Amino acid sequence: MNKLGLISILLFFLILPEVKAISLGSVLKKDFVILKANESARFEILFWNVEEEPFQVKIEVKEAPKDWSILIQPQEFLLSSSSGEEYINLPNLENPVKAKLVKIFVKPENSKAGEYEVVLKARAGAPSQGIAFFQEIELKLRVKVEGESEKTKSETPAIWQPLPSTGKIVEETSSILSYISAIIFILVVSFLIYKYA
Repeated sequence: MNKLGLISILLFFLILPEVKAISLGSVLKKDFVILKANESARFEILFWNVEEEPFQVKIEVKEAPKDWSILIQPQEFLLSSSSGEEYINLPNLENPVKAKLVKIFVKPENSKAGEYEVVLKARAGAPSQGIAFFQEIELKLRVKVEGESEKTKSETPAIWQPLPSTGKIVEETSSILSYISAIIFILVVSFLIYKYA
């Protein structure tokens, strides 16, 4: 390997941008409702961020029955650890965390009696900061549309969704220590390649 190749590898690691952790948490207050034809339902989802850096969250419909009206409020927002209308207690933290409330309105249009599923996709990330990492989660809402003869049943309790195992992509470390370690490693490897090449 020539010296130019070694220098380019060294420069690549020196200018590698810093990567921030993304920790998007969510919980559905309820995931199942029973409706009569042409009635509407409201679902509520709490989103939170325990990291210091805020990130953008966008929610969209991934799957839904044809001709259903689905409204997401808000559909796109900036999520920080200090923003939100409600609080949620997390098992590993002493203090409650602020959570952003998102309302989902679902209205089945011209649907036959039966059970249906609406799948939402929430995507979080900070595209303007270095390497763009995103975290996506899927939220499944179930709707049972009753015919005229069926009786209304009670709704199920809240379903808690744990944070995905990939929620924290990279643990933040001291950037000075990381750069010094990378430079030392590259110099040692470069010296060994140069000596034995």
